[in-house]
This record gives sequence, structure tokens and C-alpha cells, in this order.
Amino acid sequence: MPAIDKLLEIMVKREASDLHLTTGQRPVVRIHGVITPLADEPVLTSDAVQAFLDPITHEDNRKQLAAEWDTDFAYKVEGLGRFRVNGFHDMCGVGAVFRLIPDKIPTFEQLGLPRALREFCYLSKGLVLVTGPTGSGKSTTLAAMLDHINR
Repeated sequence: MPAIDKLLEIMVKREASDLHLTTGQRPVVRIHGVITPLADEPVLTSDAVQAFLDPITHEDNRKQLAAEWDTDFAYKVEGLGRFRVNGFHDMCGVGAVFRLIPDKIPTFEQLGLPRALREFCYLSKGLVLVTGPTGSGKSTTLAAMLDHINR
């Protein structure tokens, strides 16, 4: 089992949306928008972050990270969930962010979306933009819309 799985398990148990690994800091999780350090975990070195990433990163992504200082890929842990991973280099060293991707797509009702948004699913032409800051629910909203269209 890759070492990162332990931190991802902590993330999921705490119902966090994100796990951030930054050189020079303890791992932190984002819970309902609030960044919370994992106090029982050590401060990370660049080599430690790289050691978390290496076993789960495809060779193409390793090359991209080395050349462009940034890469994105998906990672799945059986029984735990799927994660969107962004690996990067910053001024301190290697870093990574893991975002939990829900297994089940929530419905319009579960998300509390307005009824008018459902009507966009029936448009035959035009352009619909879904915008907002990171973590505001754009991908979740679009997933709910696509799931509604596909039913």
C-alpha cells in the first residue's frame, strides 16, 4: 500500500475535501473550507512529498512534473475513493493537492439548486457558463446537470 493512502484515509475519515502536501509544512486538510493541519504528522521535506507521489504517479506525469513543474492525474484507492491529484514544484520544493471525487453524483435536490437551473438541461442551443472560485461546486453542479440529462 502506498504511504499516501494513510493520509488519504485520514482525509476521508475527517470528511475533508482536500489534502495539501507542501514542503516545509505539516500536511493539511480542507474541511468545509477551513484549512486544518494534521498535528500528528511531521513537517514535510521536498523528498518526503516526492516519496508520497512516486509510487502513484505514471511515468508520463513524472516527466511532465520534471519538465513543466506541474502535472494532474487521477488516483483511486479501493474502498476509499477517487482523487484528483495536482503535483507541482514551488519555491520551497515539491507539493501536491489531493481532491476527493465523490463516487455518487448528487441530485439537484440534494445540492439545493434552483429549479431554473434544471431548465438549462433542456436547451437545444446556446451557451451556458458555470463559473466560480475553486471549491464552489462548479464540477458538482455540472455533474448533476449531466446526470439529469442522461436519465
